[in-house]
Amino acid sequence: MGFLKKLFGLEPNLIKLLSARIVTDEDHRYSVSFSKHHPQLQLPEFVRLILYYYAKILFNCDPSDPEMSQSAFILKNMIRSVLDNGIRKDSNILQNADINDVATMVFSAPVNKPREIVATLFFVDTTHRHISTDIPRNAYAQHMVFSVMALIQASLNELDYECIDVLNCSLMNMNKAYDSGKSYSDMNNLATIPTMAYLSAIEGPALFPKKDGEFIRTKIRHADQLACKMWTHNFQLDEVEIQARHGLATVVAAIASVEAPNISSDAVINIATEHLNDMQFKEFLCKPEVHEGLQKLVRDTQTAAKSSDISKLSELLQTFLLLPVGGPSNLSLSESRAVVECSKIICADTIATSL
Repeated sequence: MGFLKKLFGLEPNLIKLLSARIVTDEDHRYSVSFSKHHPQLQLPEFVRLILYYYAKILFNCDPSDPEMSQSAFILKNMIRSVLDNGIRKDSNILQNADINDVATMVFSAPVNKPREIVATLFFVDTTHRHISTDIPRNAYAQHMVFSVMALIQASLNELDYECIDVLNCSLMNMNKAYDSGKSYSDMNNLATIPTMAYLSAIEGPALFPKKDGEFIRTKIRHADQLACKMWTHNFQLDEVEIQARHGLATVVAAIASVEAPNISSDAVINIATEHLNDMQFKEFLCKPEVHEGLQKLVRDTQTAAKSSDISKLSELLQTFLLLPVGGPSNLSLSESRAVVECSKIICADTIATSL
């Protein structure tokens, strides 16, 4: 197909942006490497490559062929499963897609009858992209389906947190379009669905607009200042463990984000983490059990904020205000009052302009 495109000029005057080389074999081992073709390539192009490749693999699944139709059904369900788990920087995509027992990621190209798939993203205009794929004839349908998961997994090494959030929302938008009846085999939808899914993700409420991001950061800074002042004046603490400050920042960010109902918990956690700018602590947060705990904290806080449960919000704030002193049993009456008063001030300041 690559030869025909060159022969008939099917890709005239398009600017090549990014290519992914996916090599797999009989044992379903997958290696993925990227070629950046443009000096001003931006990270979101990795997101768009995934979206267009997902659409292209679905498009290649002929709905009149029972086997290929089943492959398309399986691929959409895999994406759904991955989204249910949430795509994070440290996600194991093959595990979340429930294929880690048959497929593995490898660094070097596998050698047991290898198949090489090349997907290239082109710039059309500021809104639109075009994708070309070279897929060998000896690639099984399963190879093509699994290659989408491999591409997502490899791209996580390239993407930052904001782009990962866009990826989550964009894939969700694509599946909604397919589930609503839009045909993946329609030539027009091949480009339209990933384009609109991406534009909706970057323009919709799923991300913090810059002004909202700064609003949340301001609330975090104010709460941190109040808490540090209380810890210093009331408890004579010169230093406070970073877990207490991060937990407090996460609760405040979750309260302040309630006007963005589709924002991911990962984005809330990330904006709280940025405030502290501590690399060792960021590594600590990558532990699965820590990340899951923080996601639950964000969900619980947002639920309380949406229902205006001030008592619950104060309780959550006090959990982290008390962390440096070991709990309420170690406090005098005046110290306990200081914690309660601090939590009330932080809660009132944050929730007043968030709800």
